[in-house]
Amino acid sequence: MRIEQGFQQQPPPVLHPFLDDPVYPTSHATVIQELTRFGDDINGYIRDLGKYVEPPTLIQYDHFGQRVDQLKTSEGWRRLKQVAAQEGMVSIAYDRAAYGPLARVLMFLKTCLWTGDSHMRPGGSDVSHTETTARPVYPHREIENGTPFRLEGVKWFSSATDGQLALALAQVPNQGLGLFVVPMPDADPELLSPDARSLPFQPRNGIRIHRLKNKIGTHALPTAELELQDTIGFLLQHGAQLNGVRAIAPVLNITRVHSAATSVGNLAKCLAIARAYTHVRRVTRAQVLLAGVPLHTATLARTEVLRRALTHFLFGVVGLLGLSEAEMATDSERARLRLLTPVLKAFAAERAVGGMEECMAALGGLGYMEETGIGRLIRDSLVEKIWEGMINVLALDMLRAARGGAIKAFCEWSRAVIARNESKLDVAELVKALTLLESLKLVDSHARPGLLLVAHVASASYLLEHAQWSRLELDNVIAQRWIEEGGLNEVVKLVSAGPREEWDKMIVHKL
Repeated sequence: MRIEQGFQQQPPPVLHPFLDDPVYPTSHATVIQELTRFGDDINGYIRDLGKYVEPPTLIQYDHFGQRVDQLKTSEGWRRLKQVAAQEGMVSIAYDRAAYGPLARVLMFLKTCLWTGDSHMRPGGSDVSHTETTARPVYPHREIENGTPFRLEGVKWFSSATDGQLALALAQVPNQGLGLFVVPMPDADPELLSPDARSLPFQPRNGIRIHRLKNKIGTHALPTAELELQDTIGFLLQHGAQLNGVRAIAPVLNITRVHSAATSVGNLAKCLAIARAYTHVRRVTRAQVLLAGVPLHTATLARTEVLRRALTHFLFGVVGLLGLSEAEMATDSERARLRLLTPVLKAFAAERAVGGMEECMAALGGLGYMEETGIGRLIRDSLVEKIWEGMINVLALDMLRAARGGAIKAFCEWSRAVIARNESKLDVAELVKALTLLESLKLVDSHARPGLLLVAHVASASYLLEHAQWSRLELDNVIAQRWIEEGGLNEVVKLVSAGPREEWDKMIVHKL
């Protein structure tokens, strides 16, 4: 019997990433035309470009033994970068004349639609203690914004290898940590001013690629170890004192929101694949579609509730970011943005992959096949637990944000949302968690449970706020399920138990 003579599973339909999504069209009606067009392009030529994306390769020496460090990326990767620029995947966030504070919302909506169907990833930076040093090109001139420096050091994990420009932190002797913009080897000279182009640049601006990283996921992204030798970078300075960490903080906040958008976008894509499959896969002797099997539907419903909680949390923070950048945010909103950014990134990374695994299992053996794309999305999403801060690092960052009255501002906002609840929604568990948070003394050893508590209260509050806006019974049900079944009660118990340092040591180290 030939294999094509047996049972042939009908392929699932390709769903429109915007119009067929259960969340995006109802929540963001003001940009439907633009996102509908973009969704059409994703299902068309953008997805086709993904077929031509291959891992990068590095040629360090030519056939004469000369060091060349030639990075080769695939045609698909280069074309996708062009599409990202044409679509304004970064620039649209700064078009405030057209979109005002909604510019960031539109940008991150496009990011969520794009993420699951491309191989693109933004780069990242580690702002911990750096050994990279910087010395002025002209030692006797006054140091100011734009002053050129020579950088020496090693970048152990660089994801901006094929970029035009990169940001780097370096120690300036006797002055502290500075932030520098560094032209990469293939940078367009037109990006630099005439004075900058006249500087004594080394070949490839002194940047040598030691090796490409062999990663679990994000295979198309050229991540490398870089050596910086006499690399020219331009100081980014505001004020008299160098403060590189403070200068790069806005970039880190935006990249953390990018990370959360990647997690949410990948989860949404996995759910779309699993949902489409239920309408073509028949099971049991009665040949019932999976869409008509209550147990299967219940499993996907739990994952969809998670996805909606993360989505509304994401765009709640994006809304705050847009207000802040448009200089329309109140002090309370700025404090909430500072508090919730690390919380959002950590929570989305922590929870999204589990939802993707459910989607993989929902397709049975087919889900385990590379062709469905779910495996790649899971691999690519695992980096979000590490990139721009692991959950423990982000929990400690949340503690720093909480010291400035941000917890108080956040709790006041959440209570105001709860006070507007006119439905039959039972919010007793949410009120209990909020009361605990208001009285909680956050300490380093218990920072992670504290972060999870803030995340659950925030996501539940945003779901509740959305239900109040939509006035749909379905949104009330989703908010209720998230409050009761999303893990809030378990986190409350964990936080209430207090630190357990001594037992933790015994469990891990047998002390």
